[in-house]
Amino acid sequence: MARPKPITTAETEPFWQTAKQGSLRLPQCTACGQLSYPPAPRCRSCRSDALSWKHLSGRARLLSWTRVELPTIPGVKPPFTIAEIELAEQAGLVMTVLVRPALEDRLQAGMAIQVTFDTDGDWSFPVAAEGDA
Repeated sequence: MARPKPITTAETEPFWQTAKQGSLRLPQCTACGQLSYPPAPRCRSCRSDALSWKHLSGRARLLSWTRVELPTIPGVKPPFTIAEIELAEQAGLVMTVLVRPALEDRLQAGMAIQVTFDTDGDWSFPVAAEGDA
């Protein structure tokens, strides 16, 4: 069974289109410079609607993780690990992603992570892979 398709909106469509190309891109406020994840129609910091899309490096650090033993995500067979990561471009910019199976047994708080993308059908989803220190 394939993973469920994301529900796309005008705000999230650029994120998913860029993900299909294997790249991470998020909206950035042109008024205050803050990045937003998940994408939103307004800046979460200053409430401006003046946003542009910025390509990101995908570099991050691991904040926390948990191993899931029961089926909770359609199309993702347990066991699997999900992680909270903080993107390098902005303090406090956190994503929750699946962890690549090859990395699961080596996770350490603070370790370098690289956001990459796994394809499932017509969609590409961000996942955590090992990054450069």
